[in-house]
Amino acid sequence: ELKDLHVDAKFKMVSEYDTLCLNGGKKTKLRAGDIIGTFCKEIGIENAMIGKINITDTKSYIALHHTVVDKVFKALKKVKIKKKKYVAWIL
Repeated sequence: ELKDLHVDAKFKMVSEYDTLCLNGGKKTKLRAGDIIGTFCKEIGIENAMIGKINITDTKSYIALHHTVVDKVFKALKKVKIKKKKYVAWIL
């Protein structure tokens, strides 16, 4: 039986990963291997910094470690994936 519940107002839950969204998916023939290859070879992040990748028909969602999200986001303005530029945004 719980008599007293203590709530810490200063507590903040922070995730280790942030989600990056690309405007390409299965219809543009984008695969997880293409994304990983570009992020590791072209942008220069380690594959351990990449989490789950979900690819829908029109969008791709990539979980990235919070320390590399900004680097990848800025680099995607210049880097192409499969010879095509994709618009990216952070969720």
